[in-house]
Amino acid sequence: MKIMIRYGDGSTAGNGHRVRMQRLAKVLGQRGAEVNIQSANFVEILDSLKRTPYDVLVMDVPENNNRELEAFRPHITRLAVIVGVGHTIDTETSWIADTVIYQNMREWIELIEAPSSMVLYGAEYLMVDPYSVSWRQSKPGTSIMTYFGAGFPANYAAGVTEELRRRMSPEIEVVDAWDEQWVKHAARAGLVVASMGMAVNEAVAVGTDVVTISVDDEHAEDAEELCELASVLHVGTYASVSPNALAKYAAKRYLNVERRPDEIPIDGMGVYRVARALLS
Repeated sequence: MKIMIRYGDGSTAGNGHRVRMQRLAKVLGQRGAEVNIQSANFVEILDSLKRTPYDVLVMDVPENNNRELEAFRPHITRLAVIVGVGHTIDTETSWIADTVIYQNMREWIELIEAPSSMVLYGAEYLMVDPYSVSWRQSKPGTSIMTYFGAGFPANYAAGVTEELRRRMSPEIEVVDAWDEQWVKHAARAGLVVASMGMAVNEAVAVGTDVVTISVDDEHAEDAEELCELASVLHVGTYASVSPNALAKYAAKRYLNVERRPDEIPIDGMGVYRVARALLS
């Protein structure tokens, strides 16, 4: 089976789009699929599809353009659309797609308007790191990991990190760098401070407490399901919460972090479930 994967990149998309699609590509390849994965570009996608027909096109971008999706349709057998945290699809998109895959942990079926042949949603389909379970720690670590995705001004993220370092004692390391080992580091941290999105799902999966803030109201609405978990504290949108205020919330939460192994709803197998559905 030939599968094309295209993910959002640049100023409008955070690392979550790229990372989860890389995981999906790896699992699909392990199961015998021929996978072509790149950042999304309409002209390049359409040109590639016209030259080499694909069985499946997977799109993971912040905003889907229905006219572009319709242009892809004649050249593929199946179209799968990923819906991330804070991202919605309209009714027309849901009609164009064959499969809609939600990545926001919301369980409310009435939110899903897609009449698609297949809709995947809930914690079991979150494409977090498959090694999440093995990295869980029995006790909280001492460091604080921070990550702010697309939509957050660089000076806001820097302000939070600077204020955390000022508030915390010197032996508590505040790490603000993203790398391919971020999830593993988050598992060993005492607290994660992150924008609402894939980073929060990753932290929940490894059992680390999270203080999170949303870029806008749509992200905040998606946070409601996660905020039912004792490990997650959502403090609002960044327009209403200053960097100093967020750091204050985080510093206070750090003093009361704990591990709750029996309350983790994400088992790390979501990427395998999605791959199985796409190959069926």
